[in-house]
Amino acid sequence: MRGRPFPRDVLCRSALAVLLSLAAGCLTADGTLRADGTGTLSLSYIAPPGATEASQRGLLTAPGITIQSLTLGGDRKFSAVLGVDDVAAIGKTPLFRAVTVTKTAQGDDQVLTIKVIGQPKPVKDKSLAGPKIGITLPGKVVEANEGATVDGAHVAWSFTLADWLSRASWELTARYHPAAAGAEKAGGSAAPAPSGAPKPAADTK
Repeated sequence: MRGRPFPRDVLCRSALAVLLSLAAGCLTADGTLRADGTGTLSLSYIAPPGATEASQRGLLTAPGITIQSLTLGGDRKFSAVLGVDDVAAIGKTPLFRAVTVTKTAQGDDQVLTIKVIGQPKPVKDKSLAGPKIGITLPGKVVEANEGATVDGAHVAWSFTLADWLSRASWELTARYHPAAAGAEKAGGSAAPAPSGAPKPAADTK
C-alpha cells in the first residue's frame, strides 16, 4: 500500500529546512551522466532536526526520478542514490526546485550547465566547508568554470560555505567531448585520466 503524498506546502517547508541546515553541514552531490541523457546522483548531507526518511523521500520524489536507496542515520546523516531519466528531472524535485540542469550542444562538444538560485547570507567562519558537486560525464572534459578540478571525464567543484552563500546565483558549466559509442561500451566513457594530481580546468568565464 502506498503512503499518502505529502502536501506541497509541507514539502516546501521541509525543503527550506534542509537548505538552511546546510549552513551547519555541507552537501555532497556526485553524479554520473550517460550518453543517452540518463544517469545517477548520490547525495549526502546533515538533515534538519525532526527529519524522517519519509520526509526526505518526499523532497526527492519527482517524475523522472527513481529513488534507488535512502538512509537516515541516528546522527541525522542522510544519504540517497537517485536514478535520473533526464537531467531536467533533478530540478523537478522539491529539494532542488531552485536548481536547473541542462545539456546543450556546442559544435562537436556538449555542455552541462547547473544553475542554482539562492539567497546570499554572511558567514563569519570562512573555513566552513560548503557544497561539493562532482559528475562523471560521457566523454573527456575539455574545460569547466569556477575553478573546477578535472580528471579525465570527471569534473568537480568545491566551495567554502562563505563563498557559496556570497552570491544570489551560480552557473556551473563543463564542456566535454562525447566518447565514441564503441569506447563507452568497451568500459570507459573517456580517455584515461592523465597521471599526477588533477589540474584545475580552464575557466570559461
